[in-house]
This record gives sequence, structure tokens and C-alpha cells, in this order.
Amino acid sequence: MNNIINLIQQRHLYAFKRFVPFIAWVAAAFWAVGTWSDRHSALMFSGQVVADSWEVSGITTGVVKDIRVKLYDNVEKGQLLASLDDSAFLAELEVSRKELTRLESQVVAVETELESGVAEMSGDWTSDLRRFQVDVQRLRIEVLDLDLQEKKLQANLRGQQDTRESSSKRAEILSAKEVIAETEWQRLELLSSQGSVAVADANRARRQWLDVVNERLIVEQELQLANGQIETLDSTLKSLALSGVANQEQLLLAQQRFDEFVDTQPGAAALTNDPRVQTVQDAVNVQTAKLESLAVQYRALQLRAESAGVVTSILAQPGQSVLPGEPVALLTNSTPTQALGWLKQRIKPEVIVDLEFSLVMEGNIEISVVLDTVAPVFEQMPQVLWMNPGVPEYGQPVLFKLPSGTTLLPGEPVVFSTLL
Repeated sequence: MNNIINLIQQRHLYAFKRFVPFIAWVAAAFWAVGTWSDRHSALMFSGQVVADSWEVSGITTGVVKDIRVKLYDNVEKGQLLASLDDSAFLAELEVSRKELTRLESQVVAVETELESGVAEMSGDWTSDLRRFQVDVQRLRIEVLDLDLQEKKLQANLRGQQDTRESSSKRAEILSAKEVIAETEWQRLELLSSQGSVAVADANRARRQWLDVVNERLIVEQELQLANGQIETLDSTLKSLALSGVANQEQLLLAQQRFDEFVDTQPGAAALTNDPRVQTVQDAVNVQTAKLESLAVQYRALQLRAESAGVVTSILAQPGQSVLPGEPVALLTNSTPTQALGWLKQRIKPEVIVDLEFSLVMEGNIEISVVLDTVAPVFEQMPQVLWMNPGVPEYGQPVLFKLPSGTTLLPGEPVVFSTLL
């Protein structure tokens, strides 16, 4: 029995000695892997795609007349987004028109007075000079008059374009409503012929259908009228533009003749300051400044996109009063170029700049991103990135540049990874 026990012990000892190198190798391998993992551990942290956003606001106080875009519409640079009510602008335009008419009468009175003076002293150089001055001011008034007409026509054109857009939408809605009403009438008429419903119900459905048809015809008539007005206004504006060019050329010629006439008698500049002519000239200068102000005011009534983007928020509604600088809409760049991550553990700046970062996309596809900026603070992360919606999380913001051609959307949550 002792011999058998000794034999078994010897065999166990032999087996142990045989597997000791293997066990040692496995232990060494595990130690090496653990050591490498400690030195090259994978760090993963969450983030979010960010894109440039900017507010669209006006430079004047007004009431929103209409919003020309819908939420998430793609807009181009210069596209009209919203417009403010132009009632005050039209009122000021009418006041300027009346002031200009009064100024025209004043010029006529000065011309009449100068002509009577010329009859008494024929060939007087100073009288001729005054007539040249009045000619220049009269042509300036004609230019201002055309400018006023153009601004009024542009305001009318804008109103007709609004009517056309509104009528077009109403006509589309009424057409769909007409189809539904007609289908209902035909259904009830069939049932009434079978005795399933009263004839009065079918007749009532028919009247409702005819009311919708009549309303649609009225709206389509309004639409045709608006289209006709738009064509007429377009044609008139083109004619005014040609007349404006001609008037500007005449004004330049009149100014040139005046300057040439003054040069015929050097040293007579003091004689050009006739109070009557100077009064007219000052009044024309005031009207010119007013029209320039009205032009700025008219442009301020139209809120346009400064650059292409996507409408991500509409912050005002028609009929709402807005102050200068108060946002009406929010635009966002449709092609994001940056993403923001939040590191939950602090990494030394000299270490983080040498790390290579990747963005993990769907299907575990990784794309390389370039480190841009590391914020020197820890701050609260966006709630969409919290593991528990009720427990705020904090991290150090890190900004990355995205490669071109990515299909990521602004605000989309992402995951970053790197090896430490």
C-alpha cells in the first residue's frame, strides 16, 4: 500500500513540475496584458454635434406682418424670412409726397420771381446764375418725385405679392375642401335615392358644396386680380427706372451747365448765395435725407437671411410686436463642422494634445477627428447626454473638428474614443 501511495505522489510531483513553465508563461502573459492595458486603456466619452446658429432680428420696432418660412425649411442667402407691417412707412411716404408737392410750388414761385426780375434788368449775370441754380433744384425735385413714386409702387407690389401668396394657399385648401364636400353630397344623394337618408340631408350637403365652390371662385378671382396688378406694377416700375436714369442724366447736365456758367466769371462765388434759392436748396437737401431714411426704413421691414441655413426655431408670430434686436427666427448651419465632447476625468494638457481621437458612428465605424480646443473648466453637460435624466453630469468640454463629408446632424449625440 505504501508503495502505491509513493508512486501516486511521484506522478503528481512530476505532473506539477511539467506544467510549472506553462503556468508561469500564462501568468506572465496576463501580467503583460494587464500592464499594457494600464498604459493603453481605451477612454470613451460622450459628446454632441454642434453647428453655428444665429438669430434673425430687425433694426426697428414693428409688428410682424407675416412669416414666409416654415420650421426646418432650408433657406438661401438673401431669402425673405419675415416682414413687418408697413402702415407707418406708407404714412410717412405720403407725408413726404405732400412736402415734395409744396416744394415744387415753392420752386415755381421762385422761378416766376426770377423771371420778373430778368425782365427789368436784361442780361444781368447774377439773374442768369439764379436761373441755373433753380433749374438744378427743380431737376433734383423731379428725381426725388420719381424716387417717391418708386417706393410707393414697391410697397404696393409687396402687398399684391402677399395677396397672391395668401390667395394661392386659400385656393389650394378650398379645392381640397370642395372635393370632400362634393363626395359627401354624392354619397348622401345616392343614399337618399335608396331611401336610407332624408332628401333634405342630401340637399343640405349640395348647398354646402356649392358654397365651397363659390368661395373658391371668389378666391381664384382675387388671385387673378393680384397677378394682373403685379404685372402692371412690374411694368410701371421698369418704366420709372428708365425715367429715373433719364432724369439723373438731365440733372448731371444741368449741374455741368451751372458749373461752366460760374466759371465764366471767376471770383463771383459770393453772388451764388441768393436767400430765395438757398431756401429751396436747403429744403431739397432735407427731402433727400428723408427719402434716404425711408429707404433704410423700408429695407428694415424685410427680414432676410444673411447666409444659407436651416430654420430651427420661429420665435415670433404674425401680429406680434417686436423691438429692435428682438429675434424673429433662429437659423442653423445645415453642414456642421464641429463636435463637442465632455471628458469626465482630467487629463494633463501636455498629454491630451498628443492623443489621437476618433468619433464612433453607427455600426462601430470610427472616423478620425482633430482636436481643436480644450476648455479650462468643468461644466454641466447637456441633459440629453445624462445617463440618468434626473442626475446632472459634468465634464471638461473638448471641441473637435469634423472631417468634411460627414452625414451627422446638428445636435446629434456622438461618442468619442482614444487610447491613453
